[in-house]
Amino acid sequence: MKPPFPRNVHFCAREGILEEIQKIFWPNHHFQEDQSHPLGRKTITLQGAGGTGKTQVLLEHMYRFHAYKGYSSIFWLNADCVAGLEASAYGILESIISHYDAMWRGATDCDQWIAHSLKIFEPPITTRAALMEAVNKSSSVKILRDWLSHESNSRWLLILDNYSPDVDLCTILPATDVGHVLTSTRNYNTYPGSHSISMLDSIGEAESVDLLIRSSGKGLKVSRNGSYLRNPLYSSHNC
Repeated sequence: MKPPFPRNVHFCAREGILEEIQKIFWPNHHFQEDQSHPLGRKTITLQGAGGTGKTQVLLEHMYRFHAYKGYSSIFWLNADCVAGLEASAYGILESIISHYDAMWRGATDCDQWIAHSLKIFEPPITTRAALMEAVNKSSSVKILRDWLSHESNSRWLLILDNYSPDVDLCTILPATDVGHVLTSTRNYNTYPGSHSISMLDSIGEAESVDLLIRSSGKGLKVSRNGSYLRNPLYSSHNC
């Protein structure tokens, strides 16, 4: 699916956390493995106070893995409340329907095939209007969960942003033990079995200066030892 927000071109200072996420999900860079193999269920929870950059880490991870073939699909859900979860799940279903529509465009039973792919069998679906009516009558979260449980849908990444304890993760995660789940939350009671990663309330001095320089557009960057290096592409009059 299309990322929910534009990429932060000034993203920095959280490389260690991104590397930790990748090592848990993809040890030894196995995101280039045989795509026919299902992904075993792995869950990671980013924990921290509001404003610590959890959503930005989720977003950067999502953008980076759009470039790889490790996932068949990546979905982003707003998990701060039940209503937000339902609304974002409905948006995902619209994307799935559009995907199938493009793949089966012109087929006589296209809407029926899409309905069956979403595990909607009653009433019989023969038109797009009937399909959308059936979707609207049911829980979008339940339909998405059923779709994720398909044997052919075993290599997905599900991102749950701003997870609240009011949301029962069992309502969205399929019973089949497949797929990667990346969650951010302010709550410290995480999903059982989830790898927890704590987000610090602030970044270091060198990272703070790096962020300031990046956002200013100047040709400096911070080295790993904290010293400042001038980008040779920038001449003195550009600074």
